[in-house]
Amino acid sequence: MQKDSAFIFCAKVVGGHEKMCLQMIIDAYPDAELYIPRNNHRLKELLEDKGYDIYFHDACSQSMQSFQTIFNLRQMFSALNLLNKIANKNIILVQGDIELGSQFLVAAKLLKKNVTSYIPYAHSFKMMRKPMSWGRDFLSKYYYKLCNHYITISDCFKEDLLYLNPHAQVDIFPNYVITPSVPFYCRENDSPIKLFLIGRVEFYQKGHDLFIQALTMLNGKASWSKIEVHFIGDGKDLEELKCLCKQFNNITVEIDFIFHGWLNDVWSVAYQADLIVIPSRYEGVPLVMLEAIQLGKKVIASDRDGMRDYLKPEYLFNILVQKEFSEKIFDFLENKI
Repeated sequence: MQKDSAFIFCAKVVGGHEKMCLQMIIDAYPDAELYIPRNNHRLKELLEDKGYDIYFHDACSQSMQSFQTIFNLRQMFSALNLLNKIANKNIILVQGDIELGSQFLVAAKLLKKNVTSYIPYAHSFKMMRKPMSWGRDFLSKYYYKLCNHYITISDCFKEDLLYLNPHAQVDIFPNYVITPSVPFYCRENDSPIKLFLIGRVEFYQKGHDLFIQALTMLNGKASWSKIEVHFIGDGKDLEELKCLCKQFNNITVEIDFIFHGWLNDVWSVAYQADLIVIPSRYEGVPLVMLEAIQLGKKVIASDRDGMRDYLKPEYLFNILVQKEFSEKIFDFLENKI
């Protein structure tokens, strides 16, 4: 008899990984119990009236969680108590990265309990330019070895996980989406071209700063005269992004910047998009990219990670070469929209 499943969400934020997990639960684990951090208010909102068995826990991952796992005894006791409570279930940890949820990996080891990690990627903290990356990467080497069953989203991340833990079983559950229902939209010839960036505003990962730099290099001597740039999402660099937009200077092209903030239904606005831009320095497999592809939207993205699995080379650019990024935007504005 197969055990009932319990999903433990570890982070206090909601991103594409958490949303994909909810879709996976609907399709493959309809009777699962969901354990979510008490302070993850957006996840609570997403789960309202959905019919799930929802429980709250107090072992939410925190800043510098790699170190919290070792020194935060109160958090560790909460993790131990939760795993003891659901010891007879098939436990899946929803980890945005190996650090988020490492407290549960250690707790499971102490209890001699097997758990599964649902994790989007295995990027190093040095590559992600996180504070104290040397210490976090040092500890992560051990955290990866505490779990012997991973579920990830792409072959490239499976290879990374097997390198970090050669004895693990790594299964792939590719990201996928249900095609959103959107109004019909057709841009009129004299209306502005609309570019959309959708997602958390965090410069180093999502590349909003690189996008603004690329726009400053655009040559406006083209068939289009006006652009609207729409940002959907919030995050720690939102105010700095607004400052960059206010200071934007390119005398050859007229650009309006529009901020929509966090939206539960991004396509209620983004259905108007002529071009979706994903300038991330690193990623998993962005759900917004998959949704845009299904809707027939044009997408250009950095030549990184899971984007390579879904976009042809002509839709990719080297995020570290500003001229190439700017020329890619220009090419799509001029020839492909």
